[in-house]
Amino acid sequence: MDALSILARVNSQLSSGHAGGERRGESLRPRIIVDVESVNGNEAFATIHCGGVPQRYDSTTVIIFHAKRNVVVPSAPENALLDKINARSNAADLNSSLLSIVDDFIDRVPRFYDTATRITMVTDRKGVTDYTFEEEQERVPFYPEASSLPRRVRTVRITDLTKHESLSPFADVVIWRGERVIFNRTSDDCEAFVQHVGALSQRISQRFIAMTAIVVDSKELLRGYVVPFFSLGNLSQVFLGSGATAPSFSPSDPSLKLKWSQELAQGVADAHAASFTLGNLCPSHVLVKDTGDIVVSDLSQAMSDNSRGWAAPEVLLSARNGGNVVTTKASDVYSLGALLWAIGFGPKSAASWSAVPRSFQERWVVECSAPEWFKQVVERCLADDPASRPEAGQVLQTLLHDGNGLV
Repeated sequence: MDALSILARVNSQLSSGHAGGERRGESLRPRIIVDVESVNGNEAFATIHCGGVPQRYDSTTVIIFHAKRNVVVPSAPENALLDKINARSNAADLNSSLLSIVDDFIDRVPRFYDTATRITMVTDRKGVTDYTFEEEQERVPFYPEASSLPRRVRTVRITDLTKHESLSPFADVVIWRGERVIFNRTSDDCEAFVQHVGALSQRISQRFIAMTAIVVDSKELLRGYVVPFFSLGNLSQVFLGSGATAPSFSPSDPSLKLKWSQELAQGVADAHAASFTLGNLCPSHVLVKDTGDIVVSDLSQAMSDNSRGWAAPEVLLSARNGGNVVTTKASDVYSLGALLWAIGFGPKSAASWSAVPRSFQERWVVECSAPEWFKQVVERCLADDPASRPEAGQVLQTLLHDGNGLV
């Protein structure tokens, strides 16, 4: 599924909505298009939030606008809209087209459902365009109960969070108690998400991010969790200077690089000592505190698009072959070695932070100032054969002793 994410604000007057089918066009403003998804170029879904306060979660009426390619009437407006979506049209132009369609059908909706209302655009053989209305359930996320977590943790109501900005499809910067925090929302894979939150709540290592609270709704369903906001950003942002604020330290400082390497190895070693594998290690999942310490932010145990370039060869091979991708302690050590390379080498371009080079010659160029023993540690971690890689604890001890007792 190809996703085109859009965030468009409509400059209109806020007004409160009414229950059920009594809600009408003007009472459902402002209207915000939060996502447009194209399925194989022949079908599209647009998620539109109407009414309420856009920055407040669960305060809006949700419409799922649906358009399917019309093979009977090639000139149908739904086809023109699909073509515009598939062409990744100018966002403002696409938003304008969608909102014009919303204005056309909004007063005809007989009832707005509590979950979401699917509105499908259909043009008949005579060229007359109409809409069908039905309750939308299959596209509304399933939220697990908070009680499904392995241990009880502090909770915060989703209505107490005010959205500040979107970071990714499942993460927002929000304001809570007057401060910026990160709200990681429940993902599509609820089982994996619950495992992730459970791992965070156990605080296996001081090198893992501290979860402030879980977020629940009025039905006590798990909607996500809150963690501190790191203004410096992640590892690559600090090296590239693209975080929200500039650090008071230099990431090129050799002593700081060694400290970060030790902290990262400590986190992996702690996880393995607790019989826990990480599976999703990459620069964007390593956050840097104002104090100069680093923490791992993602314990989801599964490779993602972000971590693909830092994953072990056997993990990538399994993914390519369509098999069940299982991460192991050895594959974690490979990713650890890849991150140690990034810390030691300090790539200067964003492209270089997307993946670890797969050959020795590409990894270590003349201008790299990392000590020879450090390079040897990295190379042992990056061995193609999982059995040839050291354990994370061995890597940690070597880093703590400046290469003495090399693994």
